[in-house]
Amino acid sequence: MRSDKLKAKRLRAAGLGGSLLLGLSLAVVWAHPWRSEAQQAFPLVIPYEGDLSLDGTPVDGSMDMRFHLFNSSGEGGEPLWSEERLQSTGRAVQVYAGRFEVWLGQYQPLSEVIGPDQTLYLNIEVSQPGADDWVALAGRQAVLAQPWAFWSTRSDEFVARGAVTAAALNAENIQYFGSVNPTLGNTSIGADLYTSHIDNPAMVQPGTIWYFDLTACPTGWSEVTAARGRFLVGSFSSDVGYTSGTALTNVENRAHTHNFNPTSVTTNITGSHDHTFNAPDTATGTALGSYDTSDWIGANRNNNFAIPDHTHSYDPGPQDSSTDGNHSHTLNISNFASGSASISQEMPYIQLLLCQMDAP
Repeated sequence: MRSDKLKAKRLRAAGLGGSLLLGLSLAVVWAHPWRSEAQQAFPLVIPYEGDLSLDGTPVDGSMDMRFHLFNSSGEGGEPLWSEERLQSTGRAVQVYAGRFEVWLGQYQPLSEVIGPDQTLYLNIEVSQPGADDWVALAGRQAVLAQPWAFWSTRSDEFVARGAVTAAALNAENIQYFGSVNPTLGNTSIGADLYTSHIDNPAMVQPGTIWYFDLTACPTGWSEVTAARGRFLVGSFSSDVGYTSGTALTNVENRAHTHNFNPTSVTTNITGSHDHTFNAPDTATGTALGSYDTSDWIGANRNNNFAIPDHTHSYDPGPQDSSTDGNHSHTLNISNFASGSASISQEMPYIQLLLCQMDAP
């Protein structure tokens, strides 16, 4: 397909005859700080689907396109919004057998051109990639239903005065992301109310304690300093706020010792025993000398008789000693303490800020 053949009389987009999709596409997007979270949950895009043919033959391949929104259906005027899909920026529109689909607002925000009591008109220009001649497709297509859905997402600009009841809301559960400030009139919701951020929460009572992953408590809340370094346990009604033990210091892994006081120990053992021994043989070696036998009766009574020197041997045999030996021992160890060391098996913990809601 040559660029010089892209003329208005030969090129048409059947999608301008009613292919504009009216459904609202939903997605999760990151929020700008000045917009409510409820509003930011909806990306402001318009899904558009069309047919592109040249001399009755469906176009196939990449095409550069420009999309414009005007506040009038006539010719001329400056567009309120424009978005380009160019191959040079990697955003060319892919056309398959004449059909293409784009999401308007994907690259250029639509939020500032959408408002109440406003009708917008879409105009499309087409060109071959890299060509300088653009063909504006005839006519502008009115965009009706989609912007109203966009406008309905701007919930931060609507104020309900008076009482809003569950019957009026016709909802059993409301999930709300944003600031809850029920200061105008009365808000009555029949079932559950979920909120991600509370500035002045009438549903939270003063004295409520919450954990916060913050360095300082939010406005209207004060830190529970007594909870620093302590575990929270349930309390008896008469002892609410009571503290026990020494609080942990910042990221402390506490060291400790153990004291020991052994009691006195006494033994009383019967020790009856004896000893058996063999005494060696003994002998005497004393000379006895001679004796006078003059008084002896007989023929030789007046003769002296000499007794020669001699010894005597004696074997006493085995002997037993006396029995004795009962005894006892007394052991008394003085008090002492073990060494000091950090424990590594303590309960793991994470430090968070505890804040209590102030009284009004």
